[in-house]
Amino acid sequence: MTVQLSFAIQNALSSAQVPPEWTTTTSPCNDYSANGANPLNFVSYQRGSPQESGHPPPLFPRSFPGHRQYSIVLHFGNWQKLVFADKQGKRVLRAVLEGWQVPENQSRRLDSWKEIAAYLGRDVRTAIRWEHEKALPVHRVPGGKRHAVFAYTEELHAWLNRAKEQGVEAGRRLWWMWAAAVVAALALALVLVGLLVYYLYRPGEPARVTFAGRKMLVWDERDRLAWQHEFAEVVTWPPTEPREPPLRIVDINGDGRPELLVAPAFADATRNSGARELYCFSETGRLLWRYLPQATVTTPDRQQRGPWHIVALQVVADRGPAQIWASLGQPDGWAGPLIRLDAAGRATMPFINAGVLYVLNHMRGRSGSYLLAGGVNNEYDSGMLAVLQDDQPPASSPQTPDSRYNCRECPPGRPLRYMLFPRSEINRVNGAPYNSALLIAVVGDEVRLETMENDEAGGKVSGIYRLSADFEVRSAVWSSSYRELHRRYEGEGRIRHTFENCTERVGPRTIRVWDAQNGWRDVPVPQVIRAP
Repeated sequence: MTVQLSFAIQNALSSAQVPPEWTTTTSPCNDYSANGANPLNFVSYQRGSPQESGHPPPLFPRSFPGHRQYSIVLHFGNWQKLVFADKQGKRVLRAVLEGWQVPENQSRRLDSWKEIAAYLGRDVRTAIRWEHEKALPVHRVPGGKRHAVFAYTEELHAWLNRAKEQGVEAGRRLWWMWAAAVVAALALALVLVGLLVYYLYRPGEPARVTFAGRKMLVWDERDRLAWQHEFAEVVTWPPTEPREPPLRIVDINGDGRPELLVAPAFADATRNSGARELYCFSETGRLLWRYLPQATVTTPDRQQRGPWHIVALQVVADRGPAQIWASLGQPDGWAGPLIRLDAAGRATMPFINAGVLYVLNHMRGRSGSYLLAGGVNNEYDSGMLAVLQDDQPPASSPQTPDSRYNCRECPPGRPLRYMLFPRSEINRVNGAPYNSALLIAVVGDEVRLETMENDEAGGKVSGIYRLSADFEVRSAVWSSSYRELHRRYEGEGRIRHTFENCTERVGPRTIRVWDAQNGWRDVPVPQVIRAP
């Protein structure tokens, strides 16, 4: 087997450190030159006799950059490999060992650390360290000196290939680990930045509502637009009635997040303007459900059905899913149904009043939970208060059996208590058809109720009532403007007695109360003495 080495003729052949058992033959090659000058000679090395004949296979033109670098072609049969040596050819064998895959039958024995280190292209200390740290395949002569070692080039070559493959694989694993770590870090950073941006700029919970045309705009606690909803009709808001609008922001589902309940009033020329439908939105603006009132009330001489307007709204959300109470009415109707809805918008009708219920509230007393509904009773032309237990059977207001206001198909049950508040002299004189309850407040263990007696500009008069937790009357007085308006009516001749001689100048004297035990009865009101 022949090994051919070619390099520029200017270098000494001895510098290549060719093994002494190989013979050399130099042959000129005029086909190639370094940068167009100095023809190149090829030297063949062969074990035993010189190469009998043959010219080295062609080298790669322009692969010899002058005198600073020389190319070497190694041949084993039909195999050849191009490697490089430095200027003096001193690294020829090192280049061969590092770049040449030696056939298996060409393995030879290295008999010292120096030869092993030279084969590896490293110094002796490095070779010794590789034996201890990296399992370099080195053998020791049995019974020989402590440093008598030998190694086979085939084993060293295989060890180098394994080390290279392991290094490549380790490098590849390290690269993928580094890439995965970078990707994970970037992903985590993006998530953190996203959470920060979401926390800083996400809309908060609904805090207030405004309307513009057909749009409902919902604002959070930092006065940022949280979301909006567009209705099919133009919204007229706030309503003109002197009462709280039917809008609540409260947790309906019991999930800790607030929902928005709203019954907007629409300006529709073809129908009576009013809040005809109740909408329930999630905190993000998703429509959860909507309720269109459907109720029919029949009396001996009439039947009243929709469209109904939602007049008042009360949400009871102390624990778990909420209960929603809504009173219905019509501008020219006499009946006032009370609707109870669950958290999903399913409705029942627990109470029907012979008049519109303008205000609702809820309280927890010593003996239970109660819904308080205030408004007007059309048969008696008086403001009223109905006290209903949360879980009582359906009921209707107590009316005279033969009255046209006695509902024929209404539930037979009755409220726990039903109270009528008499009209004041001011209310009767100014021509109002009735007074009505327009405010109910629960303050501690006390219920405070106000009736509207007169709503003239500059002369608003209210009746102010205080009830105990058991709904017994504690006091009843007129608001401070009662005296001024009474004296004005005196001067106009509409009242023919002085305020000082008025029998009800402090407040009403009696209140009519109905309960299941006593029926109707007149309850005297404790008088409150006021300074003249």
